[in-house]
Amino acid sequence: SMHPAGYFALVLTPASAARLVGAFASLPSPIAHHCTVRYGTSDVADLPEVFSAADVGRVFQLQVTGFATRADGGVQAAVVALLLPDGRRRSRGFTENPVPHVTVATDGVTEPFTAHALLEVGFGAVVDGLVLSATLVHTPAPRP
Repeated sequence: SMHPAGYFALVLTPASAARLVGAFASLPSPIAHHCTVRYGTSDVADLPEVFSAADVGRVFQLQVTGFATRADGGVQAAVVALLLPDGRRRSRGFTENPVPHVTVATDGVTEPFTAHALLEVGFGAVVDGLVLSATLVHTPAPRP
């Protein structure tokens, strides 16, 4: 299966997902579901150091800091930073992805994971971007 032990992610609240889609999605298949934190595990010990086991189920704030649409219109993604309760902003290191992001939309054909490659090539900066609410959750692997 694609998610051998599931994954930890910051899953956007429905209101935040709707705001992100409204602000950025111009492709036909909106997603705006989550920011992956750690893939292929169900063990809270595998979470990035910024999170503890007690954080599972807690709501965090993510701020949009960048955005890109692939040249062929296949996929769109928003780069996000984690706003910590103490006011600090983490732009890296809170997910295992080099560029933390939420896949915003696709053309309905392109795989959402292609957002990784898109953002590694580059993206446009977003100043004073939307602040989104997202819950840290574990999503189990689908049953075969």
